[in-house]
Amino acid sequence: MKTVLIVTLIFTTLLKFVMFVTSYRIFQYTFYYMHAQTQIFFYLSGFFSIILGCFGALAQERIRKFLAFSSINQMGFVFVG
Repeated sequence: MKTVLIVTLIFTTLLKFVMFVTSYRIFQYTFYYMHAQTQIFFYLSGFFSIILGCFGALAQERIRKFLAFSSINQMGFVFVG
């Protein structure tokens, strides 16, 4: 049972990290001369992800949906950080 939990943890964390690095690389190379605008985009998308994740998780009754909104919230903190 613990092995399944560890493997799930690794895959979910790795997926979030890869998504963040990929989106950062795409924005870095595509919009190199618009650094200030892309920085504002990351701040705003992170801020709205935090808001959506917090309020969306409050309304959930099932733990699976609650964890999905928690994941959205965590990605918001990654983008703001």
